[in-house]
Amino acid sequence: MVVDESRQQITAVWNAQLWFCSSTVTAENMSRSLPHLLARNVRETTIVCGVLHLPRVRYHFGGVYPHHGIRCSYSLTAQLPTPPALAWEAAAVLVMRRQRQAALAELAALLTPAGADEPAPPFMRSGS
Repeated sequence: MVVDESRQQITAVWNAQLWFCSSTVTAENMSRSLPHLLARNVRETTIVCGVLHLPRVRYHFGGVYPHHGIRCSYSLTAQLPTPPALAWEAAAVLVMRRQRQAALAELAALLTPAGADEPAPPFMRSGS
């Protein structure tokens, strides 16, 4: 299976533990991996991505993880930008705010104990 092979290769190269989740967009990668990091008391993480993807990665991960005490660093892959990749990232920028809002709503539900009446932190409110 490609995912298993990729996981083994990345783990061997980076000498790190990785979590793969059921996300389909970058915002979900952020919101669905955060609870795993918090449960393991992780305070620093490195996000690996292509150069074209970095602005969205910084927006999603760098805009949320530090509020939970997790410092983010970024490592770029050796990947040449292609016209289709550039088009994909340009289109994704148009929806990234909406995707982050949806991911933060999902995250708030995961991190808020049942019956709690506390308001969401500012970075989880609409308009973030």
